[in-house]
Amino acid sequence: MRLLFLIAILTITPQAAAQQVYKCTRGNDVAYQSEPCAPTQRTVKQWDATPEPFATPAPATRPVTGPAPTRTIRSRRAAGNGARTKVDPADARCAKAKARRESRLKAVGLKRNFDLLRQLDEAVYEACR
Repeated sequence: MRLLFLIAILTITPQAAAQQVYKCTRGNDVAYQSEPCAPTQRTVKQWDATPEPFATPAPATRPVTGPAPTRTIRSRRAAGNGARTKVDPADARCAKAKARRESRLKAVGLKRNFDLLRQLDEAVYEACR
């Protein structure tokens, strides 16, 4: 029974057969196709094109890496000394410019135009560079 099933499956599957390629022309137009040229076209060349067998891809391997480094994050409360982090004035300027842009865009809604967007982006660019 299994043998009959295997034979039936093998006969149903299409076999890779040689295919024809046709070079057809009509005036200055050239077409390469797998079907014979139309009556309005002229067959310039015809040849067999046997498809190459598919190469089996190599199994993908993950690169071997060590364990992910652990990061220790300490908050001000954990430090216990109440030390404050120094805020860079340039970063603060940049953040304020971005916040101004977002609030302006929310206020305008969908009535924004290219000039407004350009003006807001230019202000953020100047503050963040």
